[in-house]
Amino acid sequence: MRNSIFWVIVIFSLASSCTIFKRSANSELGIRFKDNFSVLDSVVNENPTKNKYFNCPMQIDFMEEYTGIPADGDGTLIGRIWFSKKTWEAWHRWYNKHYRK
Repeated sequence: MRNSIFWVIVIFSLASSCTIFKRSANSELGIRFKDNFSVLDSVVNENPTKNKYFNCPMQIDFMEEYTGIPADGDGTLIGRIWFSKKTWEAWHRWYNKHYRK
């Protein structure tokens, strides 16, 4: 019994990493990710040598909610107002892992 449970977990783990189980980038949520990434990416690309980026609270909130990866910035009444390049890269890795192109 334990052996069969182990194999079910192994097979499910392998299958979940396959492209066919990834969400579509053209789904409604995938498009929302693209829209939010376009704002965040433009902020980062404007000053690529910086490590902190400000004034994107709506996009930061969206990314935190859907990826589960919190931004490093301090919270305010309107939410977090800055994110780091490290967090931005983590959000992109999460997206690339969970959405097919």
